[in-house]
Amino acid sequence: MKTAFRHMAPGLVAWAALFMPGAATAQDRPAPLPVEDLTVETMPEQAGAHHFWVNDVSFTRMLDGRAYLVDGDTGRFEGMVSAGYGHGFLLIPDSADRFYIPETYYSRGTRGERTDVLTEYSFTDLAPVDETVLPPRVFSGLPFIGNYALLDGDRHAAIYNFTPGQSVSIVDVAAGEMVREVDIPGCAMIFPSGPKRFHSLCGDGAFMTVTLKGDDLTAELEHHDPFFDPDSSARLFEKAVRVDDTWLFSTYDSHIHPVDMASGTPEPGQRWSLLTDSERDAGWRIGGIQPLAVSTAVGRLYALMHKGGPNTHKNPGTHVWVYDLHSREKVATIALSPMATSMAVSNDADPVLATALFGMPEVHVYDAVSGDMVRKIEHIGDTISYLQAARP
Repeated sequence: MKTAFRHMAPGLVAWAALFMPGAATAQDRPAPLPVEDLTVETMPEQAGAHHFWVNDVSFTRMLDGRAYLVDGDTGRFEGMVSAGYGHGFLLIPDSADRFYIPETYYSRGTRGERTDVLTEYSFTDLAPVDETVLPPRVFSGLPFIGNYALLDGDRHAAIYNFTPGQSVSIVDVAAGEMVREVDIPGCAMIFPSGPKRFHSLCGDGAFMTVTLKGDDLTAELEHHDPFFDPDSSARLFEKAVRVDDTWLFSTYDSHIHPVDMASGTPEPGQRWSLLTDSERDAGWRIGGIQPLAVSTAVGRLYALMHKGGPNTHKNPGTHVWVYDLHSREKVATIALSPMATSMAVSNDADPVLATALFGMPEVHVYDAVSGDMVRKIEHIGDTISYLQAARP
């Protein structure tokens, strides 16, 4: 070793000495790090009024879609669920002590045998507790509210399939059993209106009603008359929100078209405009991935609005316009910074509004009454696609 070091530069000798046995004395070594005890925290039995789920379709890592739970009051990140390929959103029962997610997996990651499941999670620890195997054809794409739903009463889940054949899988979540698959040719999405009934929107501008009969949930289908022209600017977005037994659909020309679904026959109501004539002339219109939100607790409807041409219905909103559900008048305008493609509002007496822009990893929280931004939650998600209040 002496011969070898004789020809080394002094700096290299010093460097090599660091790796010689016994080169550093005990007093030179850093103190060992303390042993860290791993712990598991639990959530309360139910989410808080201002908890939100931030759903991430994860375009840069589609196999690992995620849902992040955040507290809108504190901005605190509470936990995460990893929910497989092309994650959509959560199905949350009224009790909010658990939730369900339709999930897709492939045996070799990006290929191989496909398995679709409806997984039940406990809210207290965000851990899976049960799963029901589904037909391997759950719709994959950007999540819309009609992709799947819990029917009224939270006993049955309905999951939309697209292959491009169109059908709905019916799951008894209480029993953890797949009950049946219902074909809905030419129609799409799920809009519940009872414990055993839902409606789908059809390509001809009509609704199809599916009523599930008896213990075996035999499906009875009824196709109704068209009530809008699917090729006109008055056609409906499928991104509706529900107020009691009425679903509020927005149209491409920025009207709200209510549909009363209390009975087995959907009853389209009188549509009303989100815009005055001058606002329409100025180029304002509705748009985004999640263009509507509603808080029935305060009787307000929220709409993502932007200025643009006829084909800008997917553009982010620069403002949220707030409407009184009863008078149908605009009562407030919330300027957004930054713009947003998705939003959700809490359903309590002091609601907060959460917004996100697709591709920007942050969520902004506003006072839903005053319009003031109260906080920004940064470094969350990848491609946030859908927001939802953690308590229905």
